[in-house]
Amino acid sequence: MPPTEPLQIHAAAFPAPFGQVMAAAGDGGVLAIGIETRVGAAENSLLDWARSLGANGTGEILCSPDATLERLGRALEDYFKRRLPIPPLPLDLRRGTPFQRQVWQALCHIPHGETRSYQHLADQIGRPRAARAVGQACGRNPIPILVPCHRVITSSGRLGGFSSGLAVKRSLLDLEQPPA
Repeated sequence: MPPTEPLQIHAAAFPAPFGQVMAAAGDGGVLAIGIETRVGAAENSLLDWARSLGANGTGEILCSPDATLERLGRALEDYFKRRLPIPPLPLDLRRGTPFQRQVWQALCHIPHGETRSYQHLADQIGRPRAARAVGQACGRNPIPILVPCHRVITSSGRLGGFSSGLAVKRSLLDLEQPPA
């Protein structure tokens, strides 16, 4: 049985060094983050993005932050100013497959400022031959930044991929390094 959608989805946009971070939350916590890098993106892009989350027509979209998104906004502001890592927030990961959720949970255990390889994650979840599938699960991560798929690199040390582009991935990794 597919997961039931929240009755209300709150959405908000927050400034980021590379554009803006759009976030949506329901009764189970943060359910999606989108990264918008286009300069001067239309104001209605938040509503369009929130509608694209596939609330199957039953959820009400509110373009105003709830308590979870207000906490997220404060946490992102600190994160982007290199003040603090993002503290744990409630996450709604029920839209993924069991394998994807297993990978996403493993991503949450990569420490701030560190990286791991796709192979390392595959080994960690007990699926050593699934490094490529781990990469695909990272690419389908609905909550980048909070579920830090940007911290996953190739075994050779290359960045690999990122749903919002390698420039954003590099920016996030650089933000997590101590100032020189």
